[in-house]
Amino acid sequence: MSLSSALLTAKSSLAATSKQTSVVSRNISGAKDADYSRRTASLVSGPYGSLYVGISRSADEAMFNRYIQSNSAASASSTLADGLDRLSALYSADNYSGSPSGLIGDLRDALQTYAASPSNSALGDSVVSVAQSLANALNDGTRQVQSLRNDADREIADSVANINDLLAKFEKANQDVVGGTRMGRDVSDYLDQRDALLKQLSGEIGITTMMRGDNDMVIFAENGVTLFETTARKVTFEQSAVLTPGVAGKAVTVDGVPLSHDTFDQPFGTGRLSGLLQLRDQIAPQYQMQLDEIARGLVTVFAESDQTGSSPDQTGLFSWSGSPAIPGAGLSAGIAGTIEVSVPFIASEGGSALLLRDGGANGANYKYNVQGAAGLVIACAR
Repeated sequence: MSLSSALLTAKSSLAATSKQTSVVSRNISGAKDADYSRRTASLVSGPYGSLYVGISRSADEAMFNRYIQSNSAASASSTLADGLDRLSALYSADNYSGSPSGLIGDLRDALQTYAASPSNSALGDSVVSVAQSLANALNDGTRQVQSLRNDADREIADSVANINDLLAKFEKANQDVVGGTRMGRDVSDYLDQRDALLKQLSGEIGITTMMRGDNDMVIFAENGVTLFETTARKVTFEQSAVLTPGVAGKAVTVDGVPLSHDTFDQPFGTGRLSGLLQLRDQIAPQYQMQLDEIARGLVTVFAESDQTGSSPDQTGLFSWSGSPAIPGAGLSAGIAGTIEVSVPFIASEGGSALLLRDGGANGANYKYNVQGAAGLVIACAR
C-alpha cells in the first residue's frame, strides 16, 4: 500500500469514526424528542480500504400509519366528548330538577294539586310559576345548544386554517426530502420534520398517505380527496355569522369538493374537524329538535278552543313567537327558544291563574267555565 493510500485510509477511518460519534450524539440529544427517529450509522467499505458511513433512520412505516389513524380517531373522540359534556351539563343528574323533563313532572304535580282545589288561586299561581320555570329551561337549553353550534362553527374555521398552514409547511418539508434524496444526501432530519407535520395534521383530519419515488409523499383525506400531491390543495370554509335553529352550517371543501362528515367511510370520519362537523350538524341539531318538540307539545296541549266553533284554536298557558296560532304538527324549528307563559295567566302582570280553570285567555268565546264553577280545572283537561 502506498503512502497516499495509507493516508487516505486513515483519513476515511477518522471521518467515519467522527460521523459515528456525531450520530450517537444526535441520538442522545433527540432521546426525549417525540418527533425524532433514532439513526443507525453503518460502516461501508470503499476503494483502497477506505471506510464510509451510511446513515439509516429507524422508522416503522406500518406502525407510523397506525399511529396517525389512532391519533385521528382519538382527536375526534375528544372533540365529541367535550361537546357532549357541555350538553349533558345542561341537564345532568345533578341538575335534573331544573331540566325540562324534571319540570314537566313538577308541572303535572302542581296541576293535580290545583285540580283538587281549583278555587285556590295561590295553587293556580304555583302552576304558573312552574310553567315559567319550564319555559325558561327550554329557552336556556336553546341558547346553550346554539352556542355549542356556533362555537363548533368557529372552531371549524380555526381547524381549516390550521390544516392549510400544516399543508404549506408539509410542502416545504416534502420538497427538502425529495431534493435531498435525489442528491444522495442524508434526509433523516427532513423526514422527521415531515412525520411531525403528519402527526399534527392527523389530529385535525383523518388522512392516508402514499409513497412515491424519491421519498415523495401524497396525502389523501379519508373520503379520497387529495390534500397534497407535489403542492398543497386549498381547504376552504366560510364561517357563518350566526347559526340559529334550523339553519345549516356551510360545508368544508377541498378544491371545491365538499368534505362534510357524511362523506367519510366510518361513518363520520376522524380528526378534530370531523368531530366538530358532527357536533354542529348532527348532535346539537338533534338535541334542539327534542327541545323544540317538547315546546311544541306544551303549546298545543294547553291551547284553547273556540266554544262556538267559529275560530281556530289559539295558544293558552304557553305562547310562542307565532302566537296566537298553534304550531303545526311537524317540527317547529326554534320554538323552544321563544316559548313563554302567556301574560293573561301571570298575576304580577295583571293576569289571573283562574284562566287555567275557566279558559278565556283569548276572549269570551274561548271560555270553558262560563259560570265560574270551582269543581273542575276545565282548561287544563285537554
